[in-house]
Amino acid sequence: MPEGRTSSEILGPRVLGIGISGKTCGFVVLDPWSLRHFEAKTLRQACSLERAQALGETLSRLQELFHPTHLVVENPGRHKLRYPSVQLTFAAIQKLGSELSVPIQFLELFRCRQALCGRARSTRIQVGQALGLRYPELSRVAMPATRRVATDKDKYWQHVLDAATLAQVVLDQAKRGSSSPR
Repeated sequence: MPEGRTSSEILGPRVLGIGISGKTCGFVVLDPWSLRHFEAKTLRQACSLERAQALGETLSRLQELFHPTHLVVENPGRHKLRYPSVQLTFAAIQKLGSELSVPIQFLELFRCRQALCGRARSTRIQVGQALGLRYPELSRVAMPATRRVATDKDKYWQHVLDAATLAQVVLDQAKRGSSSPR
């Protein structure tokens, strides 16, 4: 390795994207060349504290496997932060990020969808198609354009597409060297 340069400067950033909504989370690990990993997970624990611990365990496992250089999370917004379960979830994410000294970005999903699709009001289908073009593995979990109403399976995998949207926007920003969409 050339002197004075880190592995992330040579290999590029590796981004762990997290899409969170209630009890279901989507996780995606992207690097500049490929989709490294994606999964959706339902946190079935009854207590909010247990759910936050389960999320922390999953994040620790993903960090050990993939060593991300960036962590990007869907910004919950003020209306969701009033719920204790959401507060505990984001506290667990911030704690893990500080322990690992990985920079954490909280981005608005709406703005990231705009940046990814280039349209002000991008639909889930358009986001799925845009991500499917870049990463064919994700096209099998995206909602088909012919379906009018989302099934439970579509809603479950939508968290993965949300995480991939966030991670792709951070990768695109790193390539351009620009600031994040708020």
